[in-house]
Amino acid sequence: MVQVTIKEHTFYMDDFLRKRLDILKHIVHKKNWDGVILLDGLERVGKSTLGITIGYYLADGNFTVNNICVDNEDAVRKIESFPDKSVLLVDEGSLVFSSRDAMKKEQKKLMKILNVVGQKNMIFIVVLPCFFDLNKQIAIRRSKFLLHCYADNNLQRGRFAYFGEDAKKKLYSVGKKNFDSYQYPKRSIN
Repeated sequence: MVQVTIKEHTFYMDDFLRKRLDILKHIVHKKNWDGVILLDGLERVGKSTLGITIGYYLADGNFTVNNICVDNEDAVRKIESFPDKSVLLVDEGSLVFSSRDAMKKEQKKLMKILNVVGQKNMIFIVVLPCFFDLNKQIAIRRSKFLLHCYADNNLQRGRFAYFGEDAKKKLYSVGKKNFDSYQYPKRSIN
């Protein structure tokens, strides 16, 4: 853990994650790319808190409640009104993925959103219940990395596993076949 201070706010962040976020900031601001980050895990393990912390860090402290989208429609409105290279977070956990048709429809909307995010060189953080419920295009091709959030055996929140682009591909392929297992490939950090 390293101590980070941004705009008079001091907090601790995993150093491995901080370095990955610094790389993402560099490619967005200096190379004119976009960045899509996925966070998943069971309810109450700290996904949204981690997402907000990451958003605050990536936006150099210019991250408020206005940067948080409540659904895909809200994301569309905010993407249109926010300047290029902004950071937005959408918490898809609030959406009801009760049927495959509803899930397909929402993911089609999300793909359109991600295309605009790419054109505006934005960073888009997606918080969702399960990585394996995403279609392959979003899960593998459009996202930079996955943070799988979980609690330890003592129900201590705030743990996460980092899966980079190559590990994410293997995880999606192997894990999906093994009942949504996160066991292979081994994650980069815990």
